[in-house]
This record gives sequence, structure tokens and C-alpha cells, in this order.
Amino acid sequence: MNVYLLYHQSDPDDDETSLLLGVYSSRERALARQAVATTLPGFRDFPDAFLVDEYGVDEDKWTTGFERLPYPNT
Repeated sequence: MNVYLLYHQSDPDDDETSLLLGVYSSRERALARQAVATTLPGFRDFPDAFLVDEYGVDEDKWTTGFERLPYPNT
């Protein structure tokens, strides 16, 4: 079984701008929610910033761990 996560990220270089709008049972439901969200303040200013991600239920992710990379000096 798969689920579909709908995200909005107005700045692709900043994870802090990533918002999870919901988890849906079908891509069609996620896209229907996206259509409604594009009429709302904030979301309508970045209509191309939506992402639907498909995930399998009970499937492991990040099975080999992760490595934290240093931030560049600014």
C-alpha cells in the first residue's frame, strides 16, 4: 500500500520553508488538496512549489544511516 505526501517548499534551498500539507491515500486526492491550497494566502504566491511524494507503508527508509555535512562558511 502506498500513501502520497503533499509538500509545499517556497524556497528549495531552505528546508525551513517545507510544509507538509497532508498524507493521502491516492495521488488524485493529494492533487485535489493542492488545487485548493493554491487559492490560499502564501501558497498562491508560490504555485510551482508543491511536491507529491509517494511512500510505501511499512517500508524502511534511510536503511544505511546518514552523514551530517558541514555548513559552508557564510
